Amino acid sequence: MTTQRNVVRRLALLWLGVTVLLIAWIAPALAQQIFGAISGTVQDATGAAVQEVTVKARNVATNLTTTVHSQSSGVYSISNLSTGTYEVTFTKEGFATESHAEVLVNGDRTTTVDASLRVGAVATKVDVVGTPLMNQVDTTTGYVSPYCSGRPPGFRRKLTPNLTWEQRAGFTPAVSAR
Repeated sequence: MTTQRNVVRRLALLWLGVTVLLIAWIAPALAQQIFGAISGTVQDATGAAVQEVTVKARNVATNLTTTVHSQSSGVYSISNLSTGTYEVTFTKEGFATESHAEVLVNGDRTTTVDASLRVGAVATKVDVVGTPLMNQVDTTTGYVSPYCSGRPPGFRRKLTPNLTWEQRAGFTPAVSAR
């Protein structure tokens, strides 16, 4: 009887020891962080803090962009960024845009990127509104625009005058006569 109890105790202690070692071995792997942060201060050329600066961090691999604004003290912080390489851009009206390429973000670390903005010229922004006509047909000559999808420049198609309107509708993309 006592030998059976000793064997059971030894097996229980062995099982407990293996469990403790397994937990001690796995715990550091579970504690690893996959998110990091970027923070810093934005100043002008005189060293004064610049507030409400738009700070954009763009992940180079995924093209995902995170945007924040600097506080009144010029401090900003972008947290919960996945590890990788980022491009950090600082913009504010009246200042030249400053960009920092290849900023490395590591897991469970904060990368510091400070900016010193210079006074810049007012930029001109041109907004183009509208879309080009992609399927223009000259009804006098039967010429089909080279901008039709999938057709090379210089491609021409003569429309047969004997076609019905249903047959002509078939030439237009996304139009069905049925």
